[in-house]
Amino acid sequence: MPILEGCNQAVGNLSKKDIGEVRAYNSPPKDIKNVMSAVLCVLGKPNSDWPAIKKEMTDPKFMDRIVKLDKNNMPEATMKRIEAYTK
Repeated sequence: MPILEGCNQAVGNLSKKDIGEVRAYNSPPKDIKNVMSAVLCVLGKPNSDWPAIKKEMTDPKFMDRIVKLDKNNMPEATMKRIEAYTK
């Protein structure tokens, strides 16, 4: 749990400018796309191509949805899909 809490704090420290910088990529580095694909996966969005990711990042509540995500009650299917990103 300390790692998860640290991650939440790090996400909370991101600014709109930070998100805008990531969103500005036409073709992001592989690691950025993988992280953002994993984020969409845990948010319940199965489509993780770059246009879909960029669209999600335009949502004013995007960061809030990440911070408030119920990490203790993720569906088993989501946990299985996220394994592809955590290996």
